[in-house]
Amino acid sequence: GEFLLCRQISDRPTTTCYYRYIPPLLHSGTLFSVIALDDGYDDV
Repeated sequence: GEFLLCRQISDRPTTTCYYRYIPPLLHSGTLFSVIALDDGYDDV
């Protein structure tokens, strides 16, 4: 399903949010290690 994940990045002043379902090829974000997941992408 589609759901939004948010996390606080220590070297950034804001919380980063990204969508779990966004395919890598359609997103230019950085790969994150998400809890129990491998495919969370930075929304920046």
